[in-house]
Amino acid sequence: SAIRNHGARVTASLTMMVDPTGRIMVDSPQLPAAGQDFPFPKLLADAERDGIASRLAYVGGQLVQLVVVPVRAPLTVASAVMGFRIDDAFARDVAALTSTDLSLVVATTAGPVIVASTLAPPMRDALAQAMSSATTRNGTLTLNDMPYATLPTELKLAGGGELVALLQQSLRDALMPFRQLQATLLALTLAALIAAIVLSVVTARGVTRPIKNFADFALRVGRGEYQHAAPNAGASELRALGLAFDRMRGDLAKREERITDLAYRDGLTRLPNRARFNEYLRVALARIPARSLAVLAIDLDHFRYVNDTLGHAFGDRLLTAVGARLYGALTDEHTIVARLGGDEFAVLIDNADHERASSAAARILVALEEHFEVDGQSIDVRASIGIVVAPEHGVEAQVLMSRADMAMYVAKRDRLGRAVYESSFDHGSQERLTLLSELRRAIDEDQTKVYYQPKLDIATGQVYMLEALVRWVHPRHGLIAPDRFIPFAEQMGIIRSITHWVINDVVRQIAAWRAQGLNVSVAVNISARDLLDADLPTFVNTRLRTNAVPPQALRLEITESAAMDDPRRALATLHALRELGVGLSIDDFGTGYSSLSYLHKMPVDELKIDKSFVSHLTEHQHEDDRVIVRATIDLGHRMGLKVVAEGVEDEATLALLREYGCDFAQGYLLSCPLAVDAITTWLLERQNNSHSPASALHSTPHSTIVTADIRGA
Repeated sequence: SAIRNHGARVTASLTMMVDPTGRIMVDSPQLPAAGQDFPFPKLLADAERDGIASRLAYVGGQLVQLVVVPVRAPLTVASAVMGFRIDDAFARDVAALTSTDLSLVVATTAGPVIVASTLAPPMRDALAQAMSSATTRNGTLTLNDMPYATLPTELKLAGGGELVALLQQSLRDALMPFRQLQATLLALTLAALIAAIVLSVVTARGVTRPIKNFADFALRVGRGEYQHAAPNAGASELRALGLAFDRMRGDLAKREERITDLAYRDGLTRLPNRARFNEYLRVALARIPARSLAVLAIDLDHFRYVNDTLGHAFGDRLLTAVGARLYGALTDEHTIVARLGGDEFAVLIDNADHERASSAAARILVALEEHFEVDGQSIDVRASIGIVVAPEHGVEAQVLMSRADMAMYVAKRDRLGRAVYESSFDHGSQERLTLLSELRRAIDEDQTKVYYQPKLDIATGQVYMLEALVRWVHPRHGLIAPDRFIPFAEQMGIIRSITHWVINDVVRQIAAWRAQGLNVSVAVNISARDLLDADLPTFVNTRLRTNAVPPQALRLEITESAAMDDPRRALATLHALRELGVGLSIDDFGTGYSSLSYLHKMPVDELKIDKSFVSHLTEHQHEDDRVIVRATIDLGHRMGLKVVAEGVEDEATLALLREYGCDFAQGYLLSCPLAVDAITTWLLERQNNSHSPASALHSTPHSTIVTADIRGA
């Protein structure tokens, strides 16, 4: 009576009391079940562990929620079981919360049984039939020709079995408000259309003439005639339209003025841009021969280092200051100063001769000598200027600009500050283009050769380094120095082919030397563009593997300025090469503009002092060179690097380098560059001769490092 009383209070449809062994002590309202085993022992274990347990169960053809609570005094003496029936009333409560139909279906051996649902009886039968024929999935389920959006959820029942909860929404009911809205909108549209037709018929005559006037006005605006105001109209609406047209006319005039300004004026310096400068130049050329003119092409020296070091925003502000100073230095009313792009400027001087053009260039160089103060930084700016005068140097804008650029590049190359165009510049340019076009064929036809020059280990007197120098033996012009074609090969993108050819040829030669018993290691001098080639490490690795040459047998030399063109990408390539086991060296140290911070980051193990500091080392008037060489050797050693001195041509220089602690020497003192056969014989003879302590220049080598210099002799 106690368990029944508690069950009645909580409106339980099933009550039980189960003893600790799992047998039913009391069962209500079906007492004959007493004495049998409780069919859900896992619920008893969960309740004993957690203090309470609840699961859905299918009992006696009913879906109930069983709740089990242990009765302790203080040990568990029994378990109270309450069952709450899940029926249509429960389904209606859930449907009221979710605004959807709910059906609970139990899968039995006899088929699916709908234990609770908010659907009408015909729909229930259709649902049971649909679930008997196929597994319900998310989507649309059709019941008695009525589509329902269905979301099934599978739940596990106590004692096994599955319960499927279906949330359903009639698509017809869901779409009904939208269809009503559609009909309403259609009716409103038709009504508006009819009203518009009626209104247009009524007002047509009153607005035809003003509209025609507005159309004529729009055509004038389209032709760029912004000086005429919009026509007046009688009706208030048309008058407002006329005012709007008038505002549009003013806005278009301002916008066109702005577009013109952007098209012909540099947005950074506010100077005329390239397009406007060319227009000024064409107008000035039209007055020739009545009046002459001069064009100055100006390029800032090493400006990219400003961007690399201080950032592009700082560089932009510096360019603005340079533009203002150029404009201030040339105050003549017949002078036009323009920015062509990047760090390139141009000056057009009307009615000018050679003297006046050179004077203007000199004023520009003097004006740029004064420091620029930008964001608290003091910056020195230098420029190279090319000068042309018309009609002497040409009467076409394109020709004059091209020749001004030629003169500017000559001034930059020779560090002249300014240079006047000469006809020989054209000849040299054409010759270089001819050589450049033949260079591609020269590589394929084996016209390029590699010569080798030995190096000396100053401390031991041994020779185990060679530098390989590229020579182009032209069929007509004979021997062509690398400095005549390598710089332009870099600009035209051919340098990659040359580098690959040199690496391939030298690695194969190293393999041949090793087969002859000469333990040869190779270092190839690569250019700035090679450092930006992400595929270079892969190519080097492939060549080494193909020729069975170990990575330690290869050394790559770079110039310090080459690594500064794009430090991030250059360092990435250098580290990738270093990971292969390839040695790295810095060539021509002291002639570039590198930052010591970048030098410290480069994974190199050797430093080469440029021969310009070594050639006159013993001469008294070159005390500064001795200071530079000694400081460079000390710097290299402190950084853990070996140091090589180039351009050693006498015993006195070698002795001085030995005193300074230099590691290696290279120059004509030891040998001039030799062809492959000659250097091979030279190496074999030294290897076959015994060591001679009396002379440091005649020691037998133990290994050889070959440096392939593709840039110069």
